[in-house]
Amino acid sequence: MHKKKLARFTALALAAIMTLGGAITALASDATSGTATGDGINEGHLNRQVVKVVLPTVSADSTMFEYTMDLERLIQETDGAKYGDATFPAAANDTGVYFNVSGNYANTSESLKVTNESSVSINLTVEVEASEAASDVALVSSNSFTGDDAQLYLALKVGTEETPIVAGEKVSTTVTIDGIADNFKVDVVSGDYVYAPIDSPAAWKSASFCLTGAANEASAEGVTAPTLTVTWRYDDPSGVVGTANVLKYQNASWLALKGVDNASFETNATSVVVNGVDVTANASLISGYVAVKASDLTAAGISVAKGATLDVTYTVNGTRYKASYTVQ
Repeated sequence: MHKKKLARFTALALAAIMTLGGAITALASDATSGTATGDGINEGHLNRQVVKVVLPTVSADSTMFEYTMDLERLIQETDGAKYGDATFPAAANDTGVYFNVSGNYANTSESLKVTNESSVSINLTVEVEASEAASDVALVSSNSFTGDDAQLYLALKVGTEETPIVAGEKVSTTVTIDGIADNFKVDVVSGDYVYAPIDSPAAWKSASFCLTGAANEASAEGVTAPTLTVTWRYDDPSGVVGTANVLKYQNASWLALKGVDNASFETNATSVVVNGVDVTANASLISGYVAVKASDLTAAGISVAKGATLDVTYTVNGTRYKASYTVQ
């Protein structure tokens, strides 16, 4: 008896469940539309313009570009006796101008090397300026001398380019040093994308520069040799062209930098390099300008005298800018 009742109850329960399930299915099939939302997310921008340039470090009292001209060939006639154990070029190839290279003497100075460890190319500019005293020997543009008067040939060599040095003028040579983008990779550090160097990079590109010289054979009486000033800097040609000016603010002169078409900035620069010297620590944000005091530039060895050129690269909000200004 109990078994019959249980079977009848089970049958009724299953019928009820099937009827309810059919009702649910019918309700779902009655829907004619639906809505779902999804927010769009920008994965972000990664600056892949990594600029790292290794410039030569030369002490303020360096003598590497000092030279001696021997118009009367006194050194060769005495086998360099005045200079002790130091060696000189063989007489057959000697040009009569000497640079001290590691305690010995050569007709070409020691070379300085600039290495570009960047993902982009940079332009290296080397400049030489010679003094112009009344007693200075005549500087000539060729080492093929003519005439009997004392003559001196000095030249700047950057890579394979040789540029004669002219008295009273600033001579300049610019070469491009390629960067190597394949030496970097996109990586994630602490949840952020970074453009990082790879573990085994290819050899970086570089360029070297030096001075060379020659003197004719002539009387050296009453003749002096010009003083040379050598400067070098780099420029990142991939930067966006910005605006540079020198303004007066708070009774001081400032190098003032803005964006394209003189656009103002709302945040300070994360990098400011002037004539190859990093002055980021001295940069401030003033009335939309990224500004560096002229006195801070001077302290960093950068001339702000009238006629001086200030070549600047600076980074604001991940964008690299470049600008040039001639001090008025």
